Amino acid sequence: MLRARALPSVLEQVVTGDVLTAVLTTADGGLVASSSPEPEETKPLAALSANAFAALDGKYDEEAESSAAESAGLQSAIFHCENGQVHVATLGKFVVSIRSTADAPVGMIRSKLLSLVEYLREPLSQLA
Repeated sequence: MLRARALPSVLEQVVTGDVLTAVLTTADGGLVASSSPEPEETKPLAALSANAFAALDGKYDEEAESSAAESAGLQSAIFHCENGQVHVATLGKFVVSIRSTADAPVGMIRSKLLSLVEYLREPLSQLA
């Protein structure tokens, strides 16, 4: 079982190299846990990631063409910003976000995000 105190250290494992910040939020943007060398950036990242993802997810549901796509919903998104990339994925009632440098390899960052989501899936499903 994963303890709440351990969440920052779990997120810290992906904050290496090109990854600057990792956050776990509720679907409405409430910060649950974070890891960043610059802690002041975690709350804005949490709120923006959750809100942008929620807006995209609603748009995706409206435009879905097949019943399989409708039931799956939007699983992850990548936002390219002036100062870097933000990779976001849903995990039940939670949102996992990773901020990286602008020139970070997208595939590597996505792989880190999806590995983190898989690692947290079972412990967080007990909370939801």
